[in-house]
Amino acid sequence: MKGRLQQIGTASFDRSIHHFAPERSLYNELSAHGKNGQYRCYDFSPEIYKFANGRIKRHDLCDRDANRDLAMADIILHNHVLEHLPTDFRHVLDDLNSRLAPGGIHVFTLPTKGGKYDEDLSPNLAPEERKRRFAQEDHVRIFGRDDALEMIGEALGGNGSVFRLNHYLTPAMASVFGVRNSYDIDARGGVGGSTVFYYEKAAVGVEGATFPHGQSAMTKAGLAELLIELIDARLAETGGTGTSKRSSSEVARQTIDLLVDRIGSPDFYRNLEEAAE
Repeated sequence: MKGRLQQIGTASFDRSIHHFAPERSLYNELSAHGKNGQYRCYDFSPEIYKFANGRIKRHDLCDRDANRDLAMADIILHNHVLEHLPTDFRHVLDDLNSRLAPGGIHVFTLPTKGGKYDEDLSPNLAPEERKRRFAQEDHVRIFGRDDALEMIGEALGGNGSVFRLNHYLTPAMASVFGVRNSYDIDARGGVGGSTVFYYEKAAVGVEGATFPHGQSAMTKAGLAELLIELIDARLAETGGTGTSKRSSSEVARQTIDLLVDRIGSPDFYRNLEEAAE
């Protein structure tokens, strides 16, 4: 996870995480065995997860308002979830990407089959036909090996990436770890049910600040100019508020000063929206 999982599994692991349909092994590690208060997990049917002792919250990823109400997170994770959702999966990816903190990462896997993408959102499709077309009775889509890379790339606005095992393991190591089939698919540049897609949100910096994961920082002046544009646009939309008593440039520069003052706080990045407000 490119430096994002230092201290995973220990009591000091505290990355902010949204995990959908959590697997038990990942739940244990990402929650630091219940000690990571920033770990949140969700499912449409949370009652089926007996191991979580009621910690999993009900969430409907088809509800765009609910998606946008999620807190900002450093890591968003879901494995074989999109095929269950009777909605446009692109909207789900967009919504979740919007909840990433700067420098955050959205990671997911998908079921695949030979050929091209297939989907049917009709509630009237017979279960046996769903199983034939999509490999499971409660699936509404399946991604095709011929076009999955292109489709996911477009859905992520051209900013998607694929984690390739062959960049990190030798064939012998892949065999030892029991992932040789996935390794071979990755080495061919193909896709399978274990192919890891991810989207990284760019970090935004201020002058003199060191940001996570080695990202370069925007200058203080550049961020101020960006804020001026955003404030002017907001005032134009609303017809002016109490903020209009001060110039947008003054508000922007005061906001930058506030951010610089608070940037030393360990909660700065996960609370970026609140800090800016």
